[in-house]
Amino acid sequence: MRPDGWVLSLVLALTACVQTKSESESESEAEAETESETGAEAETGAEAETGAESETGAESETGAASETEADEPDETIPFVGEWSRDFTAGPDNPHTATYLIEPDAIRYTLTGAIGNADYVMVRDVFDGSDNRFVGHTDEDKYYLVFVRDITGDSITLYKQEVESVDEGLDTAIPPDDTTLNHGWNTYDKVD
Repeated sequence: MRPDGWVLSLVLALTACVQTKSESESESEAEAETESETGAEAETGAEAETGAESETGAESETGAASETEADEPDETIPFVGEWSRDFTAGPDNPHTATYLIEPDAIRYTLTGAIGNADYVMVRDVFDGSDNRFVGHTDEDKYYLVFVRDITGDSITLYKQEVESVDEGLDTAIPPDDTTLNHGWNTYDKVD
């Protein structure tokens, strides 16, 4: 008995479907094997890098080791207190800048005819070797503060905005005659 034309067409169509499905499964398996090998290579490479770093004791790219070294828990700020200075920003424009320095933060306030500010810089790092304070505000702005010439009655202070804690740690102490960021200024102790 000879199959009718429609039966032959159906058999051919089914055969084509089975072949297409087999080819598709083979391709999928090959892709899965390739992805698996690539993932294994990536994992092996990452493990090798991590292992090499931990074996050599290399610091992480985030600088976490340098922050930990600089911010020892027992490193206290030797100039805690309230410090203030009066100045004029042009004729008849008196201003007062005040720093309330605490062990874990510095509050900066500026009042005057032209400018006003009030924000807190939460301590990220304090390095007592050069009196370097790096902190951040609630708005994620970072500031670097240097203090020198510390007496019971006054301090000399320099402040600048930085992009990150790492930048604050890497910034050199400004020269005495700098005019950047309003330069070094002397602040008197508030009683």
